[in-house]
Amino acid sequence: MSEQSAKPSPTSASRQPRLRYQDRHDLDETFADSIRSCVFDGQLMRIEFTVSRFDDPGALGVLEGRQVPACRLVLNRTALADLFNRLGQLSNVLKQAGVVSDQAGGGATPASGTSTKN
Repeated sequence: MSEQSAKPSPTSASRQPRLRYQDRHDLDETFADSIRSCVFDGQLMRIEFTVSRFDDPGALGVLEGRQVPACRLVLNRTALADLFNRLGQLSNVLKQAGVVSDQAGGGATPASGTSTKN
């Protein structure tokens, strides 16, 4: 292996574009109270977020409702890895703050004394 091939070329580092953040003030936030589906096809992760809508219980007091799609998010592998890393960091902060605790199954649950209702 030659000395020149072992060093990264100066042009390879400059090939990465420098991106600056430009906010869009017209972009609305989307609320969701559940995730209906999560599918990874090897390249893209598709996540469908839904919101629950309840009908008037009426005279019989029967609670019925429906799940309505609120957002369908599609992430490539790079964005998916970034999401996993950021959620991992957030999870650690929430555990240290006592907001969530580890379950035996590996998931997180609200710590006792905290509420998940809005």
